[in-house]
Amino acid sequence: MLFCDLVDSTVLASQLDPEDLREVVRAYQETCAKVIARFEGHIAQYLGDGLLVYFGYPLAHEDDAQRAVRAGLGIVEALGQLNTRLAQERGVHLAVRLGVHTGLVVVGDVGGGTRQEQLALGETPNLTARLQSIAAPNSLVISAATLPLLGGFFACQSLGTPLLKGFAQPLDVYRVLSESTARSRLDVAASTGLTPLVGREQEIGLLRERWEHVKDGMGQVVLLSGEPGIGKTALVEMFLAEVGEANALRMLDHPNLVAAVDVFVEAGYLFLVMEYVRGRTLTKILAQDGRMQPRRALVIARQLLDGVGHAHSQGLIHRDLKPDNIMLVDMGGWERAKIVDFGLVKLIGDAEAAMGGGKLTSTGLVFGTPAYMAPEQARGDAPIDARCDIYSLGATLFELIGGRPPHLGPGRGHDGQPLDHGLPRRGRRLTARPGPQGA
Repeated sequence: MLFCDLVDSTVLASQLDPEDLREVVRAYQETCAKVIARFEGHIAQYLGDGLLVYFGYPLAHEDDAQRAVRAGLGIVEALGQLNTRLAQERGVHLAVRLGVHTGLVVVGDVGGGTRQEQLALGETPNLTARLQSIAAPNSLVISAATLPLLGGFFACQSLGTPLLKGFAQPLDVYRVLSESTARSRLDVAASTGLTPLVGREQEIGLLRERWEHVKDGMGQVVLLSGEPGIGKTALVEMFLAEVGEANALRMLDHPNLVAAVDVFVEAGYLFLVMEYVRGRTLTKILAQDGRMQPRRALVIARQLLDGVGHAHSQGLIHRDLKPDNIMLVDMGGWERAKIVDFGLVKLIGDAEAAMGGGKLTSTGLVFGTPAYMAPEQARGDAPIDARCDIYSLGATLFELIGGRPPHLGPGRGHDGQPLDHGLPRRGRRLTARPGPQGA
């Protein structure tokens, strides 16, 4: 159960006339509702400027505690975007306190006559409200009952055992700081040390043998079956750690980069199973809405730079950044930029050496989209580096604000030599698949 309450609502009411206050509270509630709906929570009550939210009723999930905490963190994040608008329009700044607790309840009709509600009764709603009351502004406090259900997917800080109003005994409470970098329960276990695999040489040998066939262009299917807890997932993770090319994209872990869920090779082609992103590409946004206001475009550009910077820190360059490979996701009051399509990713620097040369794509070919390619990349100069992505982002930002790609005329490369910003002067293929020379 999640309880969310607006901080200093009385002060806010004294600053605004009733009509303006209603609009501000409505915007706050709509922002919260969008985040809650994303995690399939149920808003049981709007209590003035507070919200009582159920996770597990009427729709149950095995990770409802995690969903409640993610919703709480998401509300704080979304309010940051809402405050940018409210500060300009109303001159106000909103903050919330949030509490999450897990416990038994009885859900039933409460009230009489024409005024009845489906409410959860028991100690849980009361304790949830008390946890919210001790939270600092824009922070989330959880109980000791919720903590073990989070499975290590969040970083938490103990707040000790404060005495809560209405409860005779002090209770352990924790503040949720952020999500951890773990993506699976195996990642969580790895943070404390995995149990070494013993006696699995035959299974590992079989996987290695099948992988060699795959690299020769012969697709393979391997079924791992057995009782829960015998190490099937650990065996797969151990094998993937040995596979350099297929493991490269798994290094990326950033909210502005699409996540690689799985990587495999079939008939000599590298296939990526990517995170599903619901949103619109920048290409579609420009076509439907026209060019962007500079402020909005700069907010998007900053997110893209953060994502690209993370990829570069892992030794990876995208090589095909363009509006069609960037999506905007509605986060409930603000937009998150997501860089997608890492099909042309290339390893550079130390990561290339560690992964055996970084040969994720064929050599001797020019990759990318000409309108957004750095001249060195278009001309086929080798080796290219992270600067080609920065060039592409600059071209994309130009298009967001100007409504069209930049003019590709004569200029100079980073080495100071005159270059033509057009198609390669020497005949080269522009895609990984075979095609006619000079395409």
